[in-house]
Amino acid sequence: MAPVNDEAKKHNQNLPGMGGIYNTVNFHLYHYAGNNPVKYTDPDGKVFCLVTAGIGAGIGFAYGAYKSYTETGAVDLREAGKDALIGGIIGLGLGATAAVALTGSATASVTAVAVSAKAVVAVNTAVASTAFTRAWGGLQKASEYGIRAYSQLKPSLYKTGLEAHHLIEKRFAHILGMKPGAMNAVALTREEHQQFTNAWRALIPYGEGTANATPEQIIEAAKEIYKDYPELLKGALENLGL
Repeated sequence: MAPVNDEAKKHNQNLPGMGGIYNTVNFHLYHYAGNNPVKYTDPDGKVFCLVTAGIGAGIGFAYGAYKSYTETGAVDLREAGKDALIGGIIGLGLGATAAVALTGSATASVTAVAVSAKAVVAVNTAVASTAFTRAWGGLQKASEYGIRAYSQLKPSLYKTGLEAHHLIEKRFAHILGMKPGAMNAVALTREEHQQFTNAWRALIPYGEGTANATPEQIIEAAKEIYKDYPELLKGALENLGL
């Protein structure tokens, strides 16, 4: 909503981007310096939307020149000029839109847009990194080697100090009709490997527990053991055809 009195105007102009999205005049493509160039200026001339307009115009001109040359054997400057105009308008609009989205002002400088974009990228990277870490449950090296068949993973861990862990323990291979070497595995430290071994042993003990285990019990055990490790659970269920 546009300012309705002097007090509101003063408040909006004190916000980042001269009011940003809370000052509707900032959405005007030709708005400059709060409509007060005496008080506010753009000393470096690097208004982001004008830079993108120039880039768009350049691309449009190059496209028009190339197109006319391939069609007629000569560069038609008139056609190239038309495409440059179209490209410039598109660049202006995209630049202004991006500037408003990132800084709240359609006429923000390149520097302001770059700083805001960098902040957005940093936040998104952090979010993605957190999601990635959560998928592997914080395991130290698991994501580096991924999930592979035991026979493929084991040789790659030679002299690394890491161990290949069968996601579904190899003692169940005969129950599932699988070969131990073909079962999915993940790279773990000795401590991590022992943690999962203990978890399997607690749910399905060795000896009679193994002998009497059913595919259904193995599936439920895997879901419980890997409930906090989405990638490991996915790899385990793949082995079970799920």
